Amino acid sequence: MSVEVKGLADTIRRAKAAIGKASSAAKRMDDSASRLTDTLPQVEELTSQLDAATSELQGAIAGLTNGGPPLEPSTSGSDVTRKLSVPGSLEIVQGVKK
Repeated sequence: MSVEVKGLADTIRRAKAAIGKASSAAKRMDDSASRLTDTLPQVEELTSQLDAATSELQGAIAGLTNGGPPLEPSTSGSDVTRKLSVPGSLEIVQGVKK
Protein backbone atom coordinates (compact mmCIF):
# COMPACT_ATOMS: atom_id res chain seq x y z
CA MET A 1 0.00 0.00 0.00
CA SER A 2 2.87 2.41 0.66
CA VAL A 3 3.89 2.10 -3.02
CA GLU A 4 0.40 3.17 -4.08
CA VAL A 5 0.44 6.09 -1.65
CA LYS A 6 3.90 7.12 -2.90
CA GLY A 7 2.65 6.98 -6.52
CA LEU A 8 -0.37 9.08 -5.58
CA ALA A 9 1.88 11.60 -3.78
CA ASP A 10 4.10 11.86 -6.89
CA THR A 11 1.04 12.46 -9.06
CA ILE A 12 -0.18 15.20 -6.71
CA ARG A 13 3.26 16.87 -6.75
CA ARG A 14 3.31 16.84 -10.57
CA ALA A 15 -0.22 18.25 -10.65
CA LYS A 16 0.74 21.08 -8.27
CA ALA A 17 3.83 21.84 -10.38
CA ALA A 18 1.69 21.90 -13.54
CA ILE A 19 -0.82 24.25 -11.89
CA GLY A 20 2.05 26.51 -10.81
CA LYS A 21 3.42 26.58 -14.38
CA ALA A 22 -0.03 27.25 -15.81
CA SER A 23 -0.53 30.17 -13.41
CA SER A 24 2.87 31.59 -14.33
CA ALA A 25 2.16 31.19 -18.05
CA ALA A 26 -1.24 32.86 -17.66
CA LYS A 27 0.36 35.82 -15.83
CA ARG A 28 3.01 36.24 -18.55
CA MET A 29 0.33 36.02 -21.26
CA ASP A 30 -1.81 38.62 -19.49
CA ASP A 31 1.20 40.96 -19.16
CA SER A 32 1.99 40.55 -22.86
CA ALA A 33 -1.60 41.25 -23.85
CA SER A 34 -1.59 44.41 -21.71
CA ARG A 35 1.61 45.65 -23.34
CA LEU A 36 0.16 44.95 -26.78
CA THR A 37 -3.03 46.82 -25.92
CA ASP A 38 -0.95 49.79 -24.72
CA THR A 39 1.14 49.76 -27.92
CA LEU A 40 -1.68 49.52 -30.48
CA PRO A 41 -2.67 53.23 -30.34
CA GLN A 42 0.94 54.17 -31.16
CA VAL A 43 0.93 51.74 -34.09
CA GLU A 44 -2.38 53.15 -35.35
CA GLU A 45 -1.05 56.73 -35.11
CA LEU A 46 2.12 55.79 -36.99
CA THR A 47 0.03 54.05 -39.66
CA SER A 48 -2.06 57.21 -40.09
CA GLN A 49 1.10 59.30 -40.46
CA LEU A 50 2.49 56.88 -43.05
CA ASP A 51 -0.79 56.96 -45.00
CA ALA A 52 -0.75 60.78 -44.97
CA ALA A 53 2.89 60.86 -46.13
CA THR A 54 2.09 58.38 -48.91
CA SER A 55 -0.80 60.53 -50.10
CA GLU A 56 1.40 63.63 -50.04
CA LEU A 57 4.14 61.91 -52.03
CA GLN A 58 1.68 60.50 -54.55
CA GLY A 59 0.23 63.99 -55.01
CA ALA A 60 3.70 65.48 -55.51
CA ILE A 61 4.64 62.80 -58.02
CA ALA A 62 1.36 63.18 -59.89
CA GLY A 63 2.12 66.87 -60.31
CA LEU A 64 5.46 66.03 -61.94
CA THR A 65 4.09 63.83 -64.73
CA ASN A 66 2.30 64.78 -67.93
CA GLY A 67 -0.17 61.92 -67.65
CA GLY A 68 1.46 59.84 -70.37
CA PRO A 69 2.94 56.38 -69.97
CA PRO A 70 6.40 56.09 -68.39
CA LEU A 71 9.31 56.51 -70.76
CA GLU A 72 11.38 53.49 -71.67
CA PRO A 73 14.67 53.39 -69.76
CA SER A 74 17.72 54.16 -71.87
CA THR A 75 20.25 51.42 -72.45
CA SER A 76 23.45 53.44 -72.04
CA GLY A 77 25.54 52.83 -68.95
CA SER A 78 26.00 56.08 -67.01
CA ASP A 79 23.98 56.82 -63.88
CA VAL A 80 22.80 60.35 -63.16
CA THR A 81 21.07 61.43 -59.98
CA ARG A 82 18.52 64.19 -60.32
CA LYS A 83 16.87 66.13 -57.50
CA LEU A 84 13.25 67.05 -57.94
CA SER A 85 11.99 69.68 -55.55
CA VAL A 86 8.37 70.65 -55.12
CA PRO A 87 7.81 73.78 -53.02
CA GLY A 88 6.25 73.00 -49.65
CA SER A 89 6.85 69.26 -49.80
CA LEU A 90 9.58 66.67 -49.45
CA GLU A 91 12.60 66.64 -51.74
CA ILE A 92 12.67 63.64 -54.08
CA VAL A 93 15.95 62.18 -55.33
CA GLN A 94 15.58 60.07 -58.42
CA GLY A 95 18.19 57.91 -60.11
CA VAL A 96 18.10 58.14 -63.90
CA LYS A 97 20.07 56.05 -66.42
CA LYS A 98 21.56 58.06 -69.27
